[in-house]
Amino acid sequence: MDILHYGCGNVMIPYLIARQKDTLRDYPIHFIEKDFLETAVEELRSFDLAILNENLGDFPTLVDLHANLFNASSATMTGPLKRARYFIDRYDLIQPDERPFNLNIGALDALDKCCLAGIPNIFLGEHSCEAQVPESYRRYITVRATGNPERISLYGHNEYTIKFSHLEKVARTFGYRIIRCPFADFLPFEFTDKLRCIMNQPSPGCDEHEIIRHFLTDLFQYEYLLLTSDLTSEKRKELSANGINEP
Repeated sequence: MDILHYGCGNVMIPYLIARQKDTLRDYPIHFIEKDFLETAVEELRSFDLAILNENLGDFPTLVDLHANLFNASSATMTGPLKRARYFIDRYDLIQPDERPFNLNIGALDALDKCCLAGIPNIFLGEHSCEAQVPESYRRYITVRATGNPERISLYGHNEYTIKFSHLEKVARTFGYRIIRCPFADFLPFEFTDKLRCIMNQPSPGCDEHEIIRHFLTDLFQYEYLLLTSDLTSEKRKELSANGINEP
């Protein structure tokens, strides 16, 4: 099986690749240091599985867009706005109201490439702007879910939360089977009386409690998509040939 595991793009990449090469030196692994958004679809066709976990938020996000983007002629657009219009039209993304909105254009572009390449198995995981908590836990766990990608300020760079319903539309267009769940789906926990007490406190009583509260919240704040397809390699090539990866 050929696996594509995308790593976060930042100044640490050369160092991390060197460490991974040393750690995995006994395995037949090929490392590529390259901007994923500049990777051609043809370079991805041989992969059986793509893993993009906790890095979609590092891709570019267009911010403060307005509804008139949907009304203007695409012929008058250039650059990122033209690319955004391509995704909006191709995948019938829901038109927002008059309020400014943000668009995960980099995450859409990455998944678009993987789907056009016909990669049969794709895993995507990231901080969601559409997260939900089951009713039984809502008394103890609160997530932020505005429905609009939001900026997360980190040391040295910013990330954005992901609108997973948009990624679902991309995958559905290509006929993928879709499983969408919070990380708590594959990282189960036992909600003991101790955990209830920790999560119900007005504020954490110690560092350990703060870590536990943050971790449990993230289990629901983060979502994943597992996309699978039974396409043959020939069908994948046909699908890629019929796809248009440029606006």
